[in-house]
Amino acid sequence: ATATKPANYDELIQSTSWKTNAEIRQSGVDITEARRSLGSGKSLDIREVYQDLYNSYTEGEWQRCKVLCRLWVERFPGDVLVHNLIEYLSQYSFQCPSEWSGYHALTEK
Repeated sequence: ATATKPANYDELIQSTSWKTNAEIRQSGVDITEARRSLGSGKSLDIREVYQDLYNSYTEGEWQRCKVLCRLWVERFPGDVLVHNLIEYLSQYSFQCPSEWSGYHALTEK
C-alpha cells in the first residue's frame, strides 16, 4: 500500500471514528496491540491485523471491522481496497444487514 493520502482521506477517517471508548470495547479490538502490530514493520504482524479486518468483514462483525479499518488507513493511507471497504460499510452505518452472505458481489468494473 502506498503512503499517499487520497483526496477523501479526511472523510474516510471521519466515517471510521468512534465516539466513545465503549464503542471500542464493544468491537473487541485491542487498539494498543493492533497499533503495535501495524507499527512493528514485521509482515506477519501486519498480515494478522489485515486478516482480522477481513474476517471481521466477512463474518459480519462490522463494528470490529470499522475500528480495524481506521487503524489500517492511519498506517496505510493509500490502501484503495480498504478505502472501498470503508465506503461500502459506511453505506450501512457499519451495521451488518441481516441478509449478509459473507461477501459483496461486485457489479461494476
